[in-house]
Amino acid sequence: MNGYRGETDTVEKMKARIEYDIAYLRNWSLVLDLQIILKTVVVVLKKQNAY
Repeated sequence: MNGYRGETDTVEKMKARIEYDIAYLRNWSLVLDLQIILKTVVVVLKKQNAY
């Protein structure tokens, strides 16, 4: 959903991915993890960009 998964073939993509990961770590909560899981289930069920 954030567009940062997959290959990071440029420094800019790698930097964005790391910044996103750090934001996740700083804001971690059980509720956040549950939201991520729910969003993942919805995407998989809709079969949009799921692989």
